[in-house]
Amino acid sequence: MTCRRERAARGATSAGALVLLALTPKCPLCVAAMLSAIGLGAAGAGALAPFVRPVAFTVALVAFVALVWTRKTC
Repeated sequence: MTCRRERAARGATSAGALVLLALTPKCPLCVAAMLSAIGLGAAGAGALAPFVRPVAFTVALVAFVALVWTRKTC
């Protein structure tokens, strides 16, 4: 794959990531509201709350590693 195609693929991936980031709830009340909208309620938010921060850090770390890895290849 050429560098031009890799850059285009990265741009599409970045746009998708921005859309997902915009849809991600940012506060505990937003998490509760989103879970209740899909039928889980506040009890589901309380059960998921301890996992939100570690998952966010893991996703950020994977994104950083992917960014560094793609910078080296092109």
